[in-house]
Amino acid sequence: MTTIDKCKKAKKKVMDKIHADHVEQFSRFRDYKDAILATNPNSTVELDTIFDDDGSELFQRFYICFDVIRKLWSTWCRPIFGIDGCFLKCTLKGQLLAAMGRDNNNGVYPITWAIVDVENEKN
Repeated sequence: MTTIDKCKKAKKKVMDKIHADHVEQFSRFRDYKDAILATNPNSTVELDTIFDDDGSELFQRFYICFDVIRKLWSTWCRPIFGIDGCFLKCTLKGQLLAAMGRDNNNGVYPITWAIVDVENEKN
């Protein structure tokens, strides 16, 4: 067996392990949502999933806005905010979107964030 074949097999093993870890972590989003709602009353947490062709449940998007952050922003920050996003470049593709505000010292203040599959009107 050549060295290239060994490298390809090793890479496949590693990529399979990384994919399995991501799938396991994404399956814990329900627990994370429940923990946030239990410890942060009146916060907004949305978790959407879709069903694959074989009937398995897949992650689609996740949105978080803590109640205390929302209240503090509306009390102390300027009534202007910006929206930004970045691509997630792992085995499970998607985007991280964030709404940011500015406080009185011109510092950036995170208001809310979401993980989505694509940036579109619905998300």
